[in-house]
Amino acid sequence: MRYFFISDVHGQFNLMVKALEDAGFDMEKDTLVHVGDAFDRGPQSKEVLHYFLKCPNRILIAGNHDLRLKDLVLRKDFIAQYDFYNGVPATIKSFCGWQTEFSGDINLGLMEMSEDPELRQYWRELCYAIEFPDLIATHAWLPTREVEYKPHYYILELDPDWRTIKNKDVWYDATWVNTEMICRRKLFPDKKILVGHFHAWRIAEHYMEKRYTDRNAAHPQIDCSTFEYKDKAIFIDGMSNYEKGGKVNVYIYESAEKPIIYNL
Repeated sequence: MRYFFISDVHGQFNLMVKALEDAGFDMEKDTLVHVGDAFDRGPQSKEVLHYFLKCPNRILIAGNHDLRLKDLVLRKDFIAQYDFYNGVPATIKSFCGWQTEFSGDINLGLMEMSEDPELRQYWRELCYAIEFPDLIATHAWLPTREVEYKPHYYILELDPDWRTIKNKDVWYDATWVNTEMICRRKLFPDKKILVGHFHAWRIAEHYMEKRYTDRNAAHPQIDCSTFEYKDKAIFIDGMSNYEKGGKVNVYIYESAEKPIIYNL
């Protein structure tokens, strides 16, 4: 079975479809794995969701934007200023058919979305991570634990019991940022880990593999392609909403075994 990994589509339906077509994705034979953040920012979140649910073989991993939208739509939280920065109005526009992002009341839009059957199906299917014999995929990182306090920050390590954690709040936190693990290269000794969330070019810059194509330009062109670090980590977030060359990256993985799926 071929598994086609994509991540952080963020409502960019056309970019996603083109990337999958160029990679040779066969909806009837291959498995689509989206590594989180289907929504916000881009103009076609509803089309992205509809495409996912058309795929008979699919695995949908939760991203921080997906879970935040769920909290807003199901009224578990109220919309905040950072939701505007994160592009939630564009998602409401897509689902509610608004002509402009602010052509209706935000809360009325969220209420309308709560009745969308495809959204509810999407949330029912979300998992937090999948594991093959030599590959783990999740949105940002796996649950960690604090092992030592330094001035202004904690030293973290992977929670050895992450596979059995059933606390949703712990997994929700893991879908956000955990740069300490990445910056200190605390990776698996015997498996690759594949994530989205972190812009691939930024990780490449941090790991001293420069990705700018023109560092002297006022608005430098950035190489947004997938970054692999020493056969240990794969970063596939291609900044799909970046106007100067952002993309949806596709990573193809083949396995005769089905993955273990971690959901709650």
